[in-house]
Amino acid sequence: MDELNLQDYFKIIWIRKWVILGVIAVALAGSLLYSFRLPNEFEARAVLQLVDHPGVKSRYFVWSSLGNAIQQPSELLQISNPQDLVQLMELTSEPNVSINAQMIAGGTNIDVRFRGTQRPDDLKSLLNAHIARWKERLQQDLNAQINEVKDSLQAGRDLLATERDDLMNQARAAIEQREAGLTEERKSILENLTKIGGSAQNFSRANGILNLDLASQLTATTGELQRLKTESGSQFLQLGLWGDSQTADIAHSIREYDFYLKDVQLLADSNWNPLYTLVEPQSSATPIGPPRKLYALLGIILGFVLGLALAFFVHFVDRQLYKTTPKANS
Repeated sequence: MDELNLQDYFKIIWIRKWVILGVIAVALAGSLLYSFRLPNEFEARAVLQLVDHPGVKSRYFVWSSLGNAIQQPSELLQISNPQDLVQLMELTSEPNVSINAQMIAGGTNIDVRFRGTQRPDDLKSLLNAHIARWKERLQQDLNAQINEVKDSLQAGRDLLATERDDLMNQARAAIEQREAGLTEERKSILENLTKIGGSAQNFSRANGILNLDLASQLTATTGELQRLKTESGSQFLQLGLWGDSQTADIAHSIREYDFYLKDVQLLADSNWNPLYTLVEPQSSATPIGPPRKLYALLGIILGFVLGLALAFFVHFVDRQLYKTTPKANS
């Protein structure tokens, strides 16, 4: 067989152009016929929006169903990743319906499109039903998250309250212990003073002279009692101040927990849903499919490829027949 160059290939294509064009025409007609036999496709569209609660600012919310968790108790409510909701929408299964949900750039709006062979009104009703189901799903997740946060905050508040009570009890026990010790010492000194005083009086009546050593001991004992009284009052005051300083910080934290609990309760009572229908579902009576232009393009491409193959096949068969005829060999 003679070796062919690129120019020979173009000559073959030109010679067999009618074969190629014929195959393209057949393929184009077949693809268009197939596309016209397919049912018409319609589309229903809606725009949804993720919104924060109007009365609760700077909060943090994540989907518990998607495995996320509250990072800090002070951050309670805000959609962290709207793309999670988009993925959930696209995972929705519906026979003969393709679902496309995507975030609109630069915001929290979600463009949702249902495309299928159902009538436009049926697609619109189907989209409405799915939006209601998505809102219900989000509401369930939100309620579960609210309860989880409430339990977490309440547990933290109770723990702080217990810690505060323990500190107060410790301070009170220390004060009471010191007070009991001082009372016992005071009682002992008073008993000694009574004995010493009685002995001094008896000694004075008997001898008419006050024993100086006994007077000195009486003065020292009286001073010790006064010192103990002063010291006890000072220590009681210090213990009280220490308890107040320790419980002040705890009380501040408890007030913060109460503030967050109030916000969470506001969410629970308001029955708020973060998924808002910005543009109600709409559908058009004009079919958007099947894509007949695409089918026509595919038919032309397929026809051209098959036409080339058939053209070269016919050309080389003709050459072989020509070489094997007696006239060609004479």
